[in-house]
Amino acid sequence: MFGYPPGRETTGRTGGFKSVRGTFFRMTSAAPGPVSRAWLETFFSDRNAGEFVVVPVSAIHAPPGRGPADLLPACRSVIIFGRVMGDELFSGTQRETAPAIRAFKRELARTSGELARILEEQGPAAVAVNSVYVKDGKVRGSLSLKHCAQDAGLGEIGCNTLLISPRFGNRLGLGAVLSAGEIEAVPAPAFRHGLCTRCGACIRSCPEGALGPDGIEQARCRNMTGAVPAPFVPLLFRLMQTKMLEALSSAIANYFARRSGSRCSACLIACPYFNKGGA
Repeated sequence: MFGYPPGRETTGRTGGFKSVRGTFFRMTSAAPGPVSRAWLETFFSDRNAGEFVVVPVSAIHAPPGRGPADLLPACRSVIIFGRVMGDELFSGTQRETAPAIRAFKRELARTSGELARILEEQGPAAVAVNSVYVKDGKVRGSLSLKHCAQDAGLGEIGCNTLLISPRFGNRLGLGAVLSAGEIEAVPAPAFRHGLCTRCGACIRSCPEGALGPDGIEQARCRNMTGAVPAPFVPLLFRLMQTKMLEALSSAIANYFARRSGSRCSACLIACPYFNKGGA
């Protein structure tokens, strides 16, 4: 639902403290020496990110073309964090919740951009992951955060194609920073697998019938179609099907995604894990 806020991948040296247009990151002091688990715990706690892990890049088995090394070939460490989506993101009309959703996405971007800047001040390259792109007719994150989070032990991908956390249910908004440096590992606590019972509640709740046993049909999902002005929806999805126009489609998708709030959260709310992480 609330993927990482789209935009260009940014690094500390190239303006990573401004990865969301018009929004500046907090000027946090650089870490004293190599980034440690204790320092990261404080960093994320100060930014209301209740979950984070640090894993070596070898632990991540994301889909081809959407893994850490595709964005940062020299990547050695992957930091994935999550912030709980509070009730204010789900209570009210779309007009009422949209500002809160956009603010939530900006906070995720601030956190990743600031951390990338701090890591780069220590020397190794770092990338805050922010963008989406169009490939084979579908909009995808430049890094598949949910797959990376699953590989890192933060949870499992459920029937609604979103991550289920054993601690916070399906309400984690995810972010990530890639580093060419070797950072002290912070593993996720072990949990019993099989979180999603395949009860089908999310599939039955989808008002457009976009969810099925094989995943999501983006052309029917309100969070996709509702992010684009109605007259342009057919045109965008036709562009997405044209291989030669994928770069143009990606630019358009990022433009609208930066400005959109969620149009539908039925599959999240119907899930038995929805109330586990409420704020």
